[in-house]
Amino acid sequence: MWTAYNSGVYCRNGRWRCNWLCQWFKGFGKWSSGGLGSDSGGVKASLSNTDYGLLNKWLRNLKDVYRLHKDEVEAETNIDDKVNKLVEMNLIEQVGNVVKTSIVQKAWKKHKRPHVHGWVYEMETGLLKTVIDVEPGAAIDPMYEFREL
Repeated sequence: MWTAYNSGVYCRNGRWRCNWLCQWFKGFGKWSSGGLGSDSGGVKASLSNTDYGLLNKWLRNLKDVYRLHKDEVEAETNIDDKVNKLVEMNLIEQVGNVVKTSIVQKAWKKHKRPHVHGWVYEMETGLLKTVIDVEPGAAIDPMYEFREL
């Protein structure tokens, strides 16, 4: 399963995401794919208290991840390393969200798949870095486990 953000998907007539994208370009001057490195402008913005208008709603999710993993992020000594750590912590949270779905849990039970991988693209090296791999049937928090699928 591969997920990615594509700026072309956001700009459809009548979609708020188009407005967010426009705000993004206005505020940062470029699009970031969320890979590791200094180009993760949105992630860096989430570590500040600056008002970014419409982007605040998207940045709120990253701020929530920061709150959950503040100790790990703050253990880093410079801003780029903090941004990279928050990218990784966000990826772990998002993979966790995927495996909490009944769709994935049903597939695990019935087909013994998919494996869910969390990778980040390291912009400095051009390599994919494995952050998290979740095998079918892996233990998850019982609160999110669907038992009668």
